[in-house]
Parts: sequence; structure tokens; C-alpha cells
Amino acid sequence: MESFTVTIEQRTPGKSALQEEDPLVLRLFQPSISAAELIRRTVEERVREAAAAHHLVEGLQTHQAAEPGPLINGEIQDQVQQGKGDGSFRPCPRVDTEKEVEKALQAFASGRYLLLVGKRRIHSLDEEIALTLETKVVFLRLLPLIGG
Repeated sequence: MESFTVTIEQRTPGKSALQEEDPLVLRLFQPSISAAELIRRTVEERVREAAAAHHLVEGLQTHQAAEPGPLINGEIQDQVQQGKGDGSFRPCPRVDTEKEVEKALQAFASGRYLLLVGKRRIHSLDEEIALTLETKVVFLRLLPLIGG
């Protein structure tokens, strides 16, 4: 079965490439997808990535707590003294994936970000997107003008 690679970037005007999230790569097995489904899959994958990153950090913290080293403890103490924390670790709150998907769909529908596929702007959630072997997608977040 043929697969289609979709590379998704998120951009915000005024932010450098270093400040943006890393591109997300989805492998899809159908030749087209609706804008709504693409948004859904993007949000679901971002939530999965965040959860995996949290578990990695949590595992590292557990290892460090079991075998604390002076450098780690020293870094933690430095951060506490600089007012950057209290030295404790807090679990990441659970994310309601469906709620995040709904917020993203609503944000698109209300024009808070644009969806660009190649050089083409997608205008509605129902719009079908024809995929190529390597499709490039950009979510461009729009910022309101001051006072408006």
C-alpha cells in the first residue's frame, strides 16, 4: 500500500525558526484527507509527543532522584536560589485530546490560524486535501493587531 508523507510546520509571525516547534511528520495511507481530519491527526500526534517527552523527563528525574549527583543537585539548588522553582518536580497534568482537537478546529473556523498546503490556502474544514508523496503543510498562527 502506498504511503504519503505529510510534513507539518507551525509558524507564528515574529518568531524565529529556533523558537518554533520541530516539524511533525505524519505517514498517511490514503490519497486525500479533509482539513478537519488533518487538524485532528496533527493535534493527536502533538499530544502523544508531549506525553512521551513528559515520560522521558519523568524517568530521568526518577533516575536522578535514585542516584543524585552533585552537579544535578547543585543545578537544582541554583535554580531554587534564583527563584526559578522550589526544587520539586510536579507531574504534567493530563491532556484531554478531544478537547484540544475541538479547540484547534474552532480556532481554524474562527480564523485564528491559516492552513497552507504547498502554496494553496485551505478555507474550510470540509475541504479535501489531495496528498502527494511528500506534502508540506504549514499552520500559520495569526496575531491580532494591538487594540483590535
